[in-house]
Amino acid sequence: SKAFLIPKYLLGTSRLPFSSIVEQLGLPFVGKGLESSMGEEIVCIRDKASYEELSLNYPSSKEWLFEEFISESYGRDLRFYSIRGEAVACMQRISQGDFRANVALGASVEPYPVTSGIRTIAADIYEQTGLDFLGIDLLFGREKPYFCEINVMPGLEGIEKASGINVAGKIIETIQSDFT
Repeated sequence: SKAFLIPKYLLGTSRLPFSSIVEQLGLPFVGKGLESSMGEEIVCIRDKASYEELSLNYPSSKEWLFEEFISESYGRDLRFYSIRGEAVACMQRISQGDFRANVALGASVEPYPVTSGIRTIAADIYEQTGLDFLGIDLLFGREKPYFCEINVMPGLEGIEKASGINVAGKIIETIQSDFT
């Protein structure tokens, strides 16, 4: 059994019929723009009007990942940093009144333990991707966390502050050891 769940999702443009998205994902659902960072193009779609706003605010050819809304994780998530499949630091991000928990949008950070489950997820994702240095975001679920996303260029300030761990130093040590 996997250490995490994956939210139901659809890939498409805002031309997809609203009713077919709701049929597959339920309401509300989340729209994630594929080129964004720091929570800028992440929207909560609560009704047909908020879905139609996507077509007004973005080109209709823009690709979106439409995703099941995980209510247990409203305004909070976990970010951990993985170096070659080893979870080295973790934090919980907590928003004040926004469903997104991005530090760039004002969320606060607090330490969170690197659990055996988080270690397993780090190893699994490294095995699947082969990516050496990344931030992994998880949403809180009832029984298990939900995989949210991988960040290949995550900011380090929040996680270093929350965990007290010099993640940048660990990255440099890892790279240096490749050359010695």
